[in-house]
Amino acid sequence: MKKNSCSGFTLIELIVVLVIVGLLSGLVMPRMFQSMTRIELRKAAGDMVSFLRSARDEAYYKKLFIRVSFNPDTRQVLLFRYQRASEDEETSFAGPEMVWALLKEILLPESVSIERIEKKKDTDSIDVHSLYFYPSGTSDGGVITLMDKKGRVFQISIDRITGKVRIIDDTENR
Repeated sequence: MKKNSCSGFTLIELIVVLVIVGLLSGLVMPRMFQSMTRIELRKAAGDMVSFLRSARDEAYYKKLFIRVSFNPDTRQVLLFRYQRASEDEETSFAGPEMVWALLKEILLPESVSIERIEKKKDTDSIDVHSLYFYPSGTSDGGVITLMDKKGRVFQISIDRITGKVRIIDDTENR
């Protein structure tokens, strides 16, 4: 008599393997998506630092007055240069007839918001959502806080005297 020796897996074995794979993916997938939002926040902070550094360089090397405006509602960051209305006009941006020309803009990802903008320089400016870089290399100075949907925060510091831009080291966000 011949013995039936088919090799293969039983239905029970396949179900057990599928349950184990399902449990493991249920544990791994949320951590992977959590890492993705952290990566998006870190990338947005890096993009913001690069953008602000280019604003400072534009002001210093081309001897321009530069304004960086933040719109927390649309997550948009705009870079403007001061444009004199005439050559006779003094280099100052005091007065109601200021003319600003748009140079660049960036849009932060939907998962990242501009949480707060703190200026270090006391100005009488009504425009609390703008920072200025001056031809001398200085700036208003301040701290910009970016936050993701999970509440993780990156802070970007702009030095008032040197205009240098850097991410404030925050070890608990890494």
